[in-house]
Amino acid sequence: MSYQNQNYQNHNHNYNQRNGNRGYGNREPSKVFKDILAEITKQELSKIDLKKMIGHDGLVSKFANETKMKANQIRKIFNEVRKIQRKLDSTDVNLDKIKDDLTLLYPKISYAKNRKAGGHPLIPDEFAQFLFALLDKVLKENSKTGFKKFVNIMEAFVGFAKKDN
Repeated sequence: MSYQNQNYQNHNHNYNQRNGNRGYGNREPSKVFKDILAEITKQELSKIDLKKMIGHDGLVSKFANETKMKANQIRKIFNEVRKIQRKLDSTDVNLDKIKDDLTLLYPKISYAKNRKAGGHPLIPDEFAQFLFALLDKVLKENSKTGFKKFVNIMEAFVGFAKKDN
């Protein structure tokens, strides 16, 4: 089991030990967070129903609405994902050529989660766990279709977070 996989699976156990998360404090993870993680982990990304996940009233919309964070932090992560996507699109290869770039997203996300500004993390723990779950799936599946769904989900989050926050 990878560190990242173990990290988000142990989320419930460790969640109450942390505090100071923007908008969450010491409460349990939300139902939407649990639902979105369940949807990601129960199947391959390439088989995820995008309407259920990123539709107007989908899980990502609900999750973005409750995940209060600055658009700048969301954009930083999304820009990294887009950079990786451009690299993949510019070559006619499989995901093996971008695995290192995807793996480097883990420490960048962890850094943003652990760095505090104004007494709050730059990104909430639930958002970091959401990204870890997606990255674990992309790396495990090693398919362009799975990576494309990952990009679609991230793009939807950016759009809904901008609208809702």
